[in-house]
Amino acid sequence: MLFIDIFNAIANVVKNNNEDYIYAKSIEDTWEQIGLDSLDTIMVFVYMSDVYGIEDCIMKEWVPKNIHEFHDLLMANKTKEPQSVEEAMSGVK
Repeated sequence: MLFIDIFNAIANVVKNNNEDYIYAKSIEDTWEQIGLDSLDTIMVFVYMSDVYGIEDCIMKEWVPKNIHEFHDLLMANKTKEPQSVEEAMSGVK
């Protein structure tokens, strides 16, 4: 699933390419299962909202408990959708 691949690529950047990052295998995974703390999660939200063209004011209202809820919020509010991980990562630093 492209969404999980993009999510993992961004989360890996947020975790500074840490070898201890546990890649999400499913949108049912929770933040705790993949080792993202609250700051990591916020950073993933910021990058992912940018990738999917979502305004900050909308994203700031979200409190998803897992990747599935986050996915659903992104899909419901997106104004663009990357066609590849490379395209998604082109603006991520």
